[in-house]
Amino acid sequence: MRVWRLCRAAFIRAAFNGEAARERPGRWNPRGTAAGYGSTMPSLACLEYLTKVDLDDVPSDIKLVYLSVPDKMVETVELAALPSDWRNVPSPESTRLFGGTWLAARDALALRLPSVVLPDKIVDTEGNVVLNPMHAAYSTLDKPTALDIQLDPRLVGQR
Repeated sequence: MRVWRLCRAAFIRAAFNGEAARERPGRWNPRGTAAGYGSTMPSLACLEYLTKVDLDDVPSDIKLVYLSVPDKMVETVELAALPSDWRNVPSPESTRLFGGTWLAARDALALRLPSVVLPDKIVDTEGNVVLNPMHAAYSTLDKPTALDIQLDPRLVGQR
């Protein structure tokens, strides 16, 4: 499986290492716990990126980055197993506890989850992925590959 995300050119090598998430808790990780975030599709990676930036200030040096993760190292979570408030914005403490427990167990390299920005029903087609940089297999992954991307101006509020 390819795991996709957008990031600034200077951060390509660190795109999935989870260090930024360690400093700032995310939906699926508590503060102090590293977690790499990505999406199963480039289009969803773009949507996820746009939820986190000021549309008037999208950097000109963003890249579409992917990391290849062996399918056998990806665990998929069932919707019924998620906390009932997993879709809440801002993200609730329950999801950080859920993800923190998964990260601490180190049973799988990656966890496939639904995206808040998409309907629950399409999780089989598109979703997000949390990578566990503390998993033993993380160090065996190839370096991220970066592709040039130019977001359609309509996505960033320009007509």
